[in-house]
Amino acid sequence: MIRAKRVFLYTVIIGLATHMYRFTNWMLCADSTNYLNTISKSWVTSVGRYLLPVVETIRGNHELPWLFGLFCTVMLALTAVVVCELFDVKGTVIQILVGWIIAGNPMMTATYAYMYTADGYMIGLFLAVLSVYLSVKKPGWKGMVAGAVALFVSLGFYQGYMTTTVLLFLFQIILLLLDRECSIKDIGTAIGRYLLTGVIAIGAYLIVVKTVWTLGGYGVTTYMGIGESSGLHIDSFLSALKDCYVDFARVFLVRWKWMAYNVMNILMFGMTGIFLIWQMLCKKIWKQPIKVVLLALILVMLPVATHLFEFLSEELSYSTTIMDYGTAMVFLLPVILWRTVEKGEGNF
Repeated sequence: MIRAKRVFLYTVIIGLATHMYRFTNWMLCADSTNYLNTISKSWVTSVGRYLLPVVETIRGNHELPWLFGLFCTVMLALTAVVVCELFDVKGTVIQILVGWIIAGNPMMTATYAYMYTADGYMIGLFLAVLSVYLSVKKPGWKGMVAGAVALFVSLGFYQGYMTTTVLLFLFQIILLLLDRECSIKDIGTAIGRYLLTGVIAIGAYLIVVKTVWTLGGYGVTTYMGIGESSGLHIDSFLSALKDCYVDFARVFLVRWKWMAYNVMNILMFGMTGIFLIWQMLCKKIWKQPIKVVLLALILVMLPVATHLFEFLSEELSYSTTIMDYGTAMVFLLPVILWRTVEKGEGNF
């Protein structure tokens, strides 16, 4: 409980310090004026976000930056608390970093350009992260079903945060692979559990969203290629796979100059590599080749996990950084691994 309170406070302070200028100013974008002066329900429902109108029904179709900003900050703080509880994050510095990564990343800055829908999006983000916690921490079918329900509801607010869910599941699998006492059978069971959580959630979501489209008479938009998938042909699959790695590289290697941006990314990947090697040597994981191979496979899958929607359609673009929130969560990996090599309670 003490950790939860601290993480919540840290994240609220960071969130307000980072975005207060936006919260205290009126900055309407073109989408804002269209949304506030036209019927928005048909649009958000046609792109599969059928729960966003529920939020609008409660607070009206108004854009109140200070109120929405405060609500979003609280939701981000709760999200940070769940992440710290999920990975047992100890130490003040690491807890601050978790809150900073979740609330202070540029994907959140982009989200606040669309303040009229940011509140609903943050509900979706919180539930996307909560689904991982429930599936991992709660034993048996109850935990898995609860996690699936949380992810199912999250998808109704915004599908883009599914990549965050997948990424956190992968981080959990990495920790299991680095656990000397965890057998391959146990890891396989965990992977199956996580996959089933996602299958249940996505399956239920597809049924409900298509039912909503049919009963409500909503046309499926072609925005960003949604509804125009060419199917899982080998050529389109390979093209989408290549795009996953290209878009992932663009985020971290887009500036070919020696500057703080590049140094930060180099440090992040460098720290991740050092912590992984440290763990493999200290726990003698290298003596279990299967774990080493699985670990390498998961690391190679990170660009795919963060850009899953490349497989939706050839026309889909990651031009909106809101959809790319999962990429920002890559920075959580060295922070989580840092916890595993820490000496003592909260030492830095």
